[in-house]
Amino acid sequence: MKKSAKQIKVVLIKESDWGKRGEGKNVARGFAINFLIPKGIAVLPDNPQARKVRADFHKALEKKSSQKGKFDQVKEALADKEIKIITKVTAKDTLYKAVSTKDIIGEISKLLPKEVIDFKIDQEHVKCEPIKKVGVYKAKFDFGHDQIFNVIIKVEKSPQKGKS
Repeated sequence: MKKSAKQIKVVLIKESDWGKRGEGKNVARGFAINFLIPKGIAVLPDNPQARKVRADFHKALEKKSSQKGKFDQVKEALADKEIKIITKVTAKDTLYKAVSTKDIIGEISKLLPKEVIDFKIDQEHVKCEPIKKVGVYKAKFDFGHDQIFNVIIKVEKSPQKGKS
């Protein structure tokens, strides 16, 4: 018997071990009819629910590719760049207030090109310990899926001396 005769196409409507929501899969007929469809994991392609799930799946793919393009622009604008943060320091060159990832994101957003100004950088994307002294540090930006780059953070004291 031909293997393809026992295969049918289904659309996954839930994230599962067999694939992502919206993906079309060729599976064994018995597996689809006796397990995937009754458990609400998949539907047949002609089901109206399948059309909606596939449309959502394609929208998500388009958004992801659009975000990837914006990420590439952000990476190009910032990768291996030096970001200066000027702050008040004590007489011993320690900072009055530690430089946090939020501060780093604030400085970086000023350097982004206008095309990607709406690109959202969250604190969980920045890997850096709080900076408590004047000096040069490295911050790692990780957006997942091999979208990683480094930025040099240079913390300098402001021209006015802080109170000791």
